Amino acid sequence: LAVTLNGARAVGREDRIGSIAPGKQADLVFLSATDFRYVPYHLGGEVVRMVVKNGNVVYDRTQD
Repeated sequence: LAVTLNGARAVGREDRIGSIAPGKQADLVFLSATDFRYVPYHLGGEVVRMVVKNGNVVYDRTQD
């Protein structure tokens, strides 16, 4: 919550962003990681699998 809903609340945008709910802006990043601790140790690797911006897929590594 600290980096999602509470972060959105801190900037007055919790009505539009910060959680996955109907009517909210869908900005999501899907990672190919076995565990959340994997990410900071593999910054140079290709861990991003898909990016969704405003509900639209803008990057999909499976489509490369």
